[in-house]
Amino acid sequence: MEKFKDISPGLSELNKNPGYSVPEGYFENFSSRLSEKIHAEQAPGFFEKIINYTKPQMAFVSLFVGFFLVVFLVFKFMNISESGSQLTTSDITEYIEENIYYYNDKQLISSLETDNLVIEDQQKNDEIIDYLVNDGIDINSILDEF
Repeated sequence: MEKFKDISPGLSELNKNPGYSVPEGYFENFSSRLSEKIHAEQAPGFFEKIINYTKPQMAFVSLFVGFFLVVFLVFKFMNISESGSQLTTSDITEYIEENIYYYNDKQLISSLETDNLVIEDQQKNDEIIDYLVNDGIDINSILDEF
């Protein structure tokens, strides 16, 4: 012990009591006090039982609702973008009439010529089909070739 005092005089002067103690008779009636506290806690009420029971189901339902909502919104926005590309001739004509001063004359003439070429090609195809039908060729064989 003297060696210890020589090596570390500060540690040897510390109080050797642990600093905490258990009251006398604490563990003698511990189990009875514990069971009293357990029984004293209130049992969950009706709504608490329902909430505790339905919590997993509600999470599952909300997951599906969220998933279908995301899918619905994706398809909704996809349909909007596709329907916007389907313009009628009257929509285009109205837009051009309102904004005619912003267009170049050459661009307008070239776009009109392109549209007329498509219509003229269709008219030529119709004339060829009429000619072949009048010559006695079967309409089904003509349609197979076109």
